[in-house]
Amino acid sequence: EEQDFNEGLEIPDARRTLAYVKSTDQLLNEICETTIANARKEFLTREALEDAINMNSEAAEAGNEQAEDELRRLFPLRFVLPTVDEMKELIEALQKRKTNKMRKLNMAEAYKVQAEIDELEYQVSKEELYIRRREISQTECVACGQKFSIQ
Repeated sequence: EEQDFNEGLEIPDARRTLAYVKSTDQLLNEICETTIANARKEFLTREALEDAINMNSEAAEAGNEQAEDELRRLFPLRFVLPTVDEMKELIEALQKRKTNKMRKLNMAEAYKVQAEIDELEYQVSKEELYIRRREISQTECVACGQKFSIQ
């Protein structure tokens, strides 16, 4: 005997459910955009975030409870701030997408994709600049090979 799962579900209920799902998706998108924007305000680059995590990890290992709390706040930001390699991979995928849009003569969409590419390339350049500046401001111990900041 087959069971009808739609039995008793009225069309207005289905529409209300669909509207709820759409509004929930919109809310999640807004939360994600806000989270990413806030993370970018605090850490211009993923490398800057990693440096903050490393610094707080050392302090937490020394028993600093405030550093432990800070680590709990920082670790989830890894999920919203991509690495240089991840951004480069995304740029490649977007380049293919742009090429497909151009082949279909959908220039408006191709321009939108190019804008995404430009934004990612700008972020990659900021990441690479941050890394170069950090490396310039460090010196390496001849005896142990560990790097130290010379600020």
